[in-house]
Amino acid sequence: MSQSQAPKKTNKAMIGAIIIIVILVVAAGALLINKTSSPNSVDPTPTPTATPSPLSGSTPSPTATPIPLSSSTPSPTVVPYDFNISGFNVTGLAQGDSFAGIIVLTTFSGNAQSINPNDVIWSADSGSSGIQCDFGSISYSYPTMIDQWFDIPDGFTSTLTITIPSSTPTNNYTITVTAQIGSISHSTSCLVSVYSGYVTVSGTVNAGNSNITPTQIAFIDKENPNVNYITTLTGNTYSISVLNVPVYYVMVSDSNGSESNGIWYNWYDCGSCSVGVPVGSTSMTQDFTVSGS
Repeated sequence: MSQSQAPKKTNKAMIGAIIIIVILVVAAGALLINKTSSPNSVDPTPTPTATPSPLSGSTPSPTATPIPLSSSTPSPTVVPYDFNISGFNVTGLAQGDSFAGIIVLTTFSGNAQSINPNDVIWSADSGSSGIQCDFGSISYSYPTMIDQWFDIPDGFTSTLTITIPSSTPTNNYTITVTAQIGSISHSTSCLVSVYSGYVTVSGTVNAGNSNITPTQIAFIDKENPNVNYITTLTGNTYSISVLNVPVYYVMVSDSNGSESNGIWYNWYDCGSCSVGVPVGSTSMTQDFTVSGS
């Protein structure tokens, strides 16, 4: 009887052990699952995957267009036009005469071609002298012939004609010439020396051994014999008004002297006289003696 019950106890023990093992396994699995899903668990950092390159022929992604700081187009820098002005001097101009000179405007900055020559305004101030100033046509100026070929002007020119009235006293005068382009203006000074148009020459005549009694004296322009001046003597003295500057032949005659068609009859040579009265003077003195006497 006792021998047949021993195997039954052994089987029950094995079954119990298996049940315990199963319970342990299930408990261990539940513990593992609970730990994995815990909010305090830290997942490992995933390894970044490489961005796939676009296949050949695919449309590339557009690049961003830079935004300009200002949407307005900057204006180009404009250099204002400016110039220098140069004039001339007239060292000697007789009353009643005129002279034409060139006034030059030379570009200092900017482009002369941007200026219309007709927009250049000219003026001249001669004070109380009565001297008349007239500007001629205005044109571009070119430093060289090559610049003219390629039409590259360096400024402007104008002809200034100065006319001296006969009533203007002999003196030195300053004329102020001004050129204006837009709001820019510059001036230059022109010195004009006005000498007397006619000069009074006076003095005495010595007949010497000519055995004549001079009654007339003649001044004949050496360069233009058709220009001559004749006056009557008072005793042996004379006073005659002649054009300033020329050199004259001087002759005297008695009461029988005459002139016809450029031929002087019974006139006696007294040499020559250079008439050149400077600015500020209107007369000179010159004595004569009949040549060869």
